[in-house]
Amino acid sequence: MKVTQWLSSFSELHERMKNGADSDVRAEYKAVRDDFAAFLLGVQKLSLNAGEALRQSIRVSRAVPIEFDLATGPVSSITFDISIGGLSTVLSDPPPAGTRLPFRMRLAKAQVPVSGLVSVVKVFAHNGSPRVACRFEDLSPPDRERLELMLFDHVVAQLLE
Repeated sequence: MKVTQWLSSFSELHERMKNGADSDVRAEYKAVRDDFAAFLLGVQKLSLNAGEALRQSIRVSRAVPIEFDLATGPVSSITFDISIGGLSTVLSDPPPAGTRLPFRMRLAKAQVPVSGLVSVVKVFAHNGSPRVACRFEDLSPPDRERLELMLFDHVVAQLLE
């Protein structure tokens, strides 16, 4: 099977999953998706520079609206990149690394926001602004599944362009 055929087949399976597939399709989808993720992470490994660590999950560059509850009140931002493990964004007055923050993130206009806690892992300068890297602490299984579907939507759309 050619790669483009496989991607088209995966894309069809992905759409069925998004539209509420039965348990047999869900099991098949998760197995195929996990293999696909392992392949993508393997490709990433080929492009690592000396000293760089291999990521544990797929990360995509995607602007997703997010709101954090800081000690000073709610603050809105947009993600730079996002994965099932965490995200990065810019905050004008970032909390220090180690801070745990409640968040809400709207993956699509009509959906209930994904919410939970993040832990600030790192704060660093990016083009003159403070960029914040966060790790998800407690995504619920339904929120995790919605996030995974959005991530693979993005990957499939980019590969099929």
